[in-house]
Amino acid sequence: MNVNSVKMSNQCAYKKPQISFKCLRREVCTNMLINRNDTCFFRDGDLIKRLVDYLVKKFECVSKVNLYSYGCSIGEEAYSFLMYLVSKFPNDVVEKFTPIIAKDKDSFIIEEASANKPHIICTEEYENILKFTNNKYDRFLKENQGQVTIKDIIRNKVKFDVADITNDYVNINPDNSVVLMRNFLPYLNGNIDRWTLIRNLGKHLNSNSYLMIGEFDVRGTEWKVTNEIIDSGFERTEIEYLFKKKD
Repeated sequence: MNVNSVKMSNQCAYKKPQISFKCLRREVCTNMLINRNDTCFFRDGDLIKRLVDYLVKKFECVSKVNLYSYGCSIGEEAYSFLMYLVSKFPNDVVEKFTPIIAKDKDSFIIEEASANKPHIICTEEYENILKFTNNKYDRFLKENQGQVTIKDIIRNKVKFDVADITNDYVNINPDNSVVLMRNFLPYLNGNIDRWTLIRNLGKHLNSNSYLMIGEFDVRGTEWKVTNEIIDSGFERTEIEYLFKKKD
């Protein structure tokens, strides 16, 4: 199922699909297109914007920040972070936050992401990309007959790898790190696995590091995960779902 594209004022603009945003993401799965595990560019775009602005300010005096995206699928979260970061901030700030380490335990999806297999995006994603990149869609994405690939300006700033955070957390740099593990915690094997992971992160990370979860994690665990994070030595920040390791 393709989304036809047209050119308007030297920009790529998509005709509105005849199916819903959610259905388009779920149904596309062939050997040419990537099954994206119900993710998209700039999912929670306003939150990503606030997160980037917040982290740039908080790490202003730090020379290097280690950014990890776990459960990364094919990298839309990392690429969204980068599109906004590159669009707004100078190169020295971009270099501070890159490369982003993007990991997923699904080896097939990581292989597809590393190979830059084509995406199909819908109107809502396209409009969000324009919104958060100051209309610089073509700077970051290459469109051909309704299929989209990632340009090197951001592709080369993400390193994909196969890993499960429940045991890979030991490979996270404990200092000046931001760990994104959004919207997959309810899928772990019960409360014990989730609680063990959070406690391990609390022991592993130092006070200048951050942990971020997603709304699905909160709702899917009936708000238990928030208390578990706080009990593991983190504190809330002004950004929703972002926690800082206590001093």
